[in-house]
Formats: sequence, structure tokens, C-alpha cells
Amino acid sequence: MRPHPVCIGYLTNDLMPTQSYHQKNEADGKIEMFHKTIKHDNVYIKEKYNSFYEAEEDIANFIEAYNNSRLHQGIEFVTPYDKYTSKADQIIKTRNQKHQEQIERRKRLNKEAHSKVA
Repeated sequence: MRPHPVCIGYLTNDLMPTQSYHQKNEADGKIEMFHKTIKHDNVYIKEKYNSFYEAEEDIANFIEAYNNSRLHQGIEFVTPYDKYTSKADQIIKTRNQKHQEQIERRKRLNKEAHSKVA
């Protein structure tokens, strides 16, 4: 017998619930972490909301920023939007290339500084 689906959260800005089965622990943990982030980084900071609509708008704005502006450690410091639209690989490649260029620059500057001292 299949378990009954349990609503585990909202994954779009339209706040549409998604369904998961209670045996899908990896999905439950991820959505619980998402809810914790919303509460600790947004809701608990506010003293109180004056209305349900104010809370709804504020949380929707937070989710928009969370998905489109905030860098996420778990996906190599890109936004979920960049990951979803397949831009992440190019962003990471460009970042790594710039990083390597700076390492080479620093080596060259250190070598020049040491040769002037000697």
C-alpha cells in the first residue's frame, strides 16, 4: 500500500504546494531547511506583521531574493535560478579562470618582489 502524500512546501513564487511521500526523507529535510531559512533570516527578524497580506508579500519577496539573488553554498555559490537555467557551469568556469589568473599574478608579483630584495 502506498503512503498518503504529504504537502512538504512551496517551491515556486506562486506558493503552489508540492507533494512528496513521507518516506522521501531527502525531500523533507531540504524543505524543512528552506522553511528554517525563511523563519530565521526573515520572519523572526520582524517584530510582527500587521496583516496576513503583509506577511504573504514579505515572504514572497524573500523567496524571490532567495532564488534570484542569494548565493548558495550547496550549489557552488551560484543562485538557484542560475543553476536551474544552466548558467551555473559558465559562472563557475569564469570564476575559476579569474581565480587562477589571480594566483598566477600573485606568484609573479612575489617573484618580482623577491628578485628586487636579492
